[in-house]
Amino acid sequence: DTPVKMLKQSKRFYRRELTDASLEQLARRLYERVASLCSESRSHLSMANARKLVVQYGQKLVKKVLFVLQQREQIENPAGFVWAFVRSEAVAQRRYVMQA
Repeated sequence: DTPVKMLKQSKRFYRRELTDASLEQLARRLYERVASLCSESRSHLSMANARKLVVQYGQKLVKKVLFVLQQREQIENPAGFVWAFVRSEAVAQRRYVMQA
């Protein structure tokens, strides 16, 4: 479940459902989880960004962030937390692979 290295997609690419049903389902779970934690509608994670996270960073990292969201009680900005967490985990994984 490694992230797919893709060519830069158009902004509208992630507005459509993903062709892989399991990826689309995971993106929907992420979207709904972040939406349930957000008190303000403007701080939501969009469905397009949820799809982008799943495609760009892979199922493993998205499942990990879903688990962390479940464990943490008070997150000020859930959407921002998701982006920061996934990016930092991806960097850590790359460093680990480069050292091995």
